[in-house]
Amino acid sequence: AEIKYDNLHDGQVVQVGSARVTAVLMNHPVMDFGYRIEADGKSVFFTGDHEPVQNLYSPGEDGYEELAEMIAARDAGLHAHMAEVDLLIADSMYTSDEYLQRAGWGHGTFDSSLQLARRVRARKLAFTHHDPQRTDDALDEIAAGVMSRRVDSDPELVFAREGMVIEV
Repeated sequence: AEIKYDNLHDGQVVQVGSARVTAVLMNHPVMDFGYRIEADGKSVFFTGDHEPVQNLYSPGEDGYEELAEMIAARDAGLHAHMAEVDLLIADSMYTSDEYLQRAGWGHGTFDSSLQLARRVRARKLAFTHHDPQRTDDALDEIAAGVMSRRVDSDPELVFAREGMVIEV
């Protein structure tokens, strides 16, 4: 085989057969891209490793407003790449409680993924990148909790599992 490596940059579009793939820089301690894939009138966004950006300052502190504006601008650009995808595959490593001890590690939560899917109006959300220490039973329990908080306007929710195939 002939293998060729190309360095990608944020916003770069690559044609792969009939698919148009856009690389999007995500929030992670090391450089990490998510990808919007468009083909045959369908679209998918895969976040890879991604943690929503948090404001380091508390409301009222010097710098809070300025950083909040920067985060909002960054999120708007990111969300534009995810807008109205047929399938959002999102890093959902932690529960919200677990995240309190793991902030800054570069991974999202089930709740942050659902909020993201709502914001970008995704038609279907696949929660993925589960904590490898989590058992299937524990994941089923988390899934039941997430589903109990679902509202009618939410996208279809899927908890990714090894070998799963999702039709788009």
